[in-house]
Amino acid sequence: MIRLEDLDAVATDRLRAAWEEDLGRPPPARASDAYMRSVLAYRIQERAGPKLPAATVRHLERLAVSDARIEALPMQVRKLSAGATLLREWNGETHEVRVLEKGFDYRGHKHRSLSAIAREITGTRWSGPAFFGLRDPERNDAA
Repeated sequence: MIRLEDLDAVATDRLRAAWEEDLGRPPPARASDAYMRSVLAYRIQERAGPKLPAATVRHLERLAVSDARIEALPMQVRKLSAGATLLREWNGETHEVRVLEKGFDYRGHKHRSLSAIAREITGTRWSGPAFFGLRDPERNDAA
């Protein structure tokens, strides 16, 4: 196995062998050394990097062995603590919202919801949590 820090010094024939060993097939006929190095570097980092959470692995394993319909994993709800600051860039301007014990402060005015602030910023109805990146914008549930 080639180490990441050694990739730059590896000759073409060894890169091709490492590719085949790692990916189970030879590299494309016209693959350059730089391309093979980048793919192999990605694979090395992928193996060394963080793994999927155990709950996700169990969910995927259940799906793989059953005829169960694919169901979305429950979305993690992000809790906001008083004093936290949310930043959102919109149309080239950065907007800052401070989380209060009850509600939010935006430009010196207290708001009950992030959706009201998102509406004030954009001029259209938005899910506040989606606008500020706290929720998947594809979800259709209430903000």
